[in-house]
Amino acid sequence: MQTSGIQTKVCFFRLSTVDCKHHLIVAHEVTNTTDKNQLCNMGKQAQAAIGIKEITVIADKGYYSSQDIVDAQDAGMTPIVPKFDTSGNDKKGLLNKALFLYDTEKNVHIYPANEELTFRTKVKNKGLIYTTYYCSIKICRECPMKKKCSKSDGPRNIRHWERADRIDKMTGQLKAQPDSILIRKNTIEYPFGTTKFWMGATHLLTREFKGVSTETNCIFWHTTSNT
Repeated sequence: MQTSGIQTKVCFFRLSTVDCKHHLIVAHEVTNTTDKNQLCNMGKQAQAAIGIKEITVIADKGYYSSQDIVDAQDAGMTPIVPKFDTSGNDKKGLLNKALFLYDTEKNVHIYPANEELTFRTKVKNKGLIYTTYYCSIKICRECPMKKKCSKSDGPRNIRHWERADRIDKMTGQLKAQPDSILIRKNTIEYPFGTTKFWMGATHLLTREFKGVSTETNCIFWHTTSNT
């Protein structure tokens, strides 16, 4: 697996869900993929373990995946996951997509110069349907913010996922509960800290999924039983 930068190591990810009230591990899984696209999977395991469908699932930004978040919502969960910028425009000195506000009534995107990007077409990418919006060529060329908006010679465009309103809903819930990320940190990090430091379990002794899964079961059970 790729761990950090360009480093690749032979390793596994140990995923777990922890009850915020009792700090008990209610579900865990060993995988050789990243956290991405694991939110709904781990949430369903937690639902089954505690017998409650309507749960709030708080995760770090490594779990952020638009479709996975919608799947979790459809499964009865209230996911709260910080969104991160993948474009890197801020570092490039360009306007971030978040500044282009979407007007649902007019079905247009409005960018900082107070001009509109109108509907152009729909495209499909990796199974997801996006609507594309373009600024007028004339307006874009004459815009005083052109250099900060895009390095392309063509007009500025925005892709809008057809279910983006569901992500906006989650973002609103996160803003309404600013302590959520701190709660996650104080909850999920505890058993991992106990495992690594109190028990001294810094490296797994077994190999392959079966062995690693069994060893993880023993470690997490022991961690929980001594909490």
